[in-house]
Amino acid sequence: MWTTAREGKLFYETPDLPFTRTGSFLGVHFSPFLFVLEGFYVLHPAPETLLVIQSVAVALAVFPAYCLGRRILGSRRGGLTVASLFVLNPSIHVLTAQDFHLEAFVPLFILSAFYFWLSKKWKPCLLFVLLSIATIDFAAIVVAFMGLYCTYSFVRHSRTEKTSQLRLSLAIVFGGVVGFLLEIYATGFFGPN
Repeated sequence: MWTTAREGKLFYETPDLPFTRTGSFLGVHFSPFLFVLEGFYVLHPAPETLLVIQSVAVALAVFPAYCLGRRILGSRRGGLTVASLFVLNPSIHVLTAQDFHLEAFVPLFILSAFYFWLSKKWKPCLLFVLLSIATIDFAAIVVAFMGLYCTYSFVRHSRTEKTSQLRLSLAIVFGGVVGFLLEIYATGFFGPN
């Protein structure tokens, strides 16, 4: 972030120099979401900025976890149980224990996308699908499998409902696959030696 904000080198970093000709993080993990974070970093260029944003994102993921639990299990107690299990999950804490990790944003975005899909709110669902894909390269694979699950769920349970939910499910699969292929291309553009 520092090199982009202060030196004009696009997300330049030294750990990946053996793997990229440009030294750009985008050559290893294509993440357009970094441009969003860069805006916050420019306002306060310090490592703490990224760590605070990361912690807030992890904390905010509790809300879609609760909403999903409440919707699927049918009670506030179910929502609280799912949210509690999310908060107590050690792999969630590892994300914020040290360093900055783009992966910390994935639970918030994926859980939100899935909640909005279940709630049949298409625009917020697509927004969070796009944010997921833009966060880090492997998230596109998770999005594609989420779309496959949504498609399976629709076909299995909702034969009488409108096909807009099926179209959205298939669009999620398509978006995940296309997003992953674009990320492979972009990583190759910024990265190979």
